[in-house]
Amino acid sequence: MSENRVGDDVEKDSGEPTLAPFELNSARIDVHPLVLLSLVDHYARVNDNVTTKKRVVGLLLGQYGRSKTQQILDISNCFAIPFDEDPSDPNVWFFDTTYAEDMFQMYKTVLPKVSIVGWYSSGPTIQANDLLLHLLVAQRFCPNPVYLVVNTDATNQSVPVLAYTTTEGRGGESVEFRNVPTNVGAVEAEEIGIEFLLRDITDSTVTTLSTQVADRIVALKRLEQILQTVEDYLLDVCRGRLPVAQDILAALQEVLGLQPRIHQLKSSTEFVRYNNDEELKKFVASMARCVMALYDVILNRRRLAREAKDAKEKREAEEKKAAEEKEKKATDEKKAAEDKKAAEEKKGTPPPKDS
Repeated sequence: MSENRVGDDVEKDSGEPTLAPFELNSARIDVHPLVLLSLVDHYARVNDNVTTKKRVVGLLLGQYGRSKTQQILDISNCFAIPFDEDPSDPNVWFFDTTYAEDMFQMYKTVLPKVSIVGWYSSGPTIQANDLLLHLLVAQRFCPNPVYLVVNTDATNQSVPVLAYTTTEGRGGESVEFRNVPTNVGAVEAEEIGIEFLLRDITDSTVTTLSTQVADRIVALKRLEQILQTVEDYLLDVCRGRLPVAQDILAALQEVLGLQPRIHQLKSSTEFVRYNNDEELKKFVASMARCVMALYDVILNRRRLAREAKDAKEKREAEEKKAAEEKEKKATDEKKAAEDKKAAEEKKGTPPPKDS
């Protein structure tokens, strides 16, 4: 699963899509983040303060289109459906089709070009009654639906979104699910909204050694799961449990054919030079970051010293001014006392006698 911007290179079909020529097995499925956010919100509201977590189900809205090279299914919205099931009996379940039809008519009034393209569930994997639900959606809403399974477990470190379509089994006597490639991408407006949502959660500009090691561990675990899936598939083909698919074997042969080339590149002079250049860039960037941090420390210390000096000078000026005012007050009091004494002496002196 890869991230890419959707909607830029897609020519949307106008009006109702023509489902007959559209092949989900060879098409690219683009899922917008709004679909994932709506599904997670639906799951959180249903399972709020509930001990036993319930699975949630809804319908997917989108448009059929095609780029220059392939057909594209653009899933841009979804809405929840009242759903319930018996965990002990997969044949007992409830799906409110009347509510779904009414909701779709309201969506159709606002967005006339969208149509029902499939359905979703909170997973985490395909359940026993999913094929019956898929056939119901195909019969009532969409002849060729896509089934989107989203893992809502917060501790899940694997691919959170998987898409499936149905295909005929061996001999054409049964119907089974088949995984199809899925892309999670957003247009520019959605990217801005997601950025605001995630701004207070993580800081992508700051990485630590622990986060880097954790990312490597997650990547290696996912690689181990993929290799185990490939091994199980090849063993099933060898034992006759699955038919031979030439396209899958060709893709595996291509992947295995890249391995010698990778080892050759690791020992080549160009690879070593490129690796050295990349490491030198990282080293220079780290040194620059360290120098900038030291420069900020120096500027901070100079600023603190300047502020301390200014505070000291201000305090000395205030003390000097207070001393001058005190001295001036003492002088004024002394002068007033002398004037008062002189006035009293002048008042107490008898007038001179006439000769």
